Amino acid sequence: MVLLGSAASINVRKKYYSSGRKSKDFIIERSPAGSIGMTKPVNAIVHVHDNDVLYGRGGNTNHHKGNKLFRQMVKYNKKRYCKSPKKDKNKVAREIVGTIRMLSPPGRFLERNQHGFWKDVGNKK
Repeated sequence: MVLLGSAASINVRKKYYSSGRKSKDFIIERSPAGSIGMTKPVNAIVHVHDNDVLYGRGGNTNHHKGNKLFRQMVKYNKKRYCKSPKKDKNKVAREIVGTIRMLSPPGRFLERNQHGFWKDVGNKK
């Protein structure tokens, strides 16, 4: 966890609903000195937008707008990919990833980390 200001006695707790479901909000408790802690690791993403492609299984990822757009782009480029020689297949895939990343706001490829935050996996996967 990255801390801004003094690192003395800052407590961060996740907020829970009565149903037990975790909230996206966090409670930040100030230390007596008044410093505030950042509530997420440096590479963690709390807010996902419509152009993001989410890794994972199930309804949340299947019905996300960014995932639907990504699947449409893959479907549209499928014939071109299949007809391409092996050396050009990577180029087709990179074009799809590049198109997602050039959207406004830029699309990211995200997976959940062990803390429940999203992180950008980059272009390697």
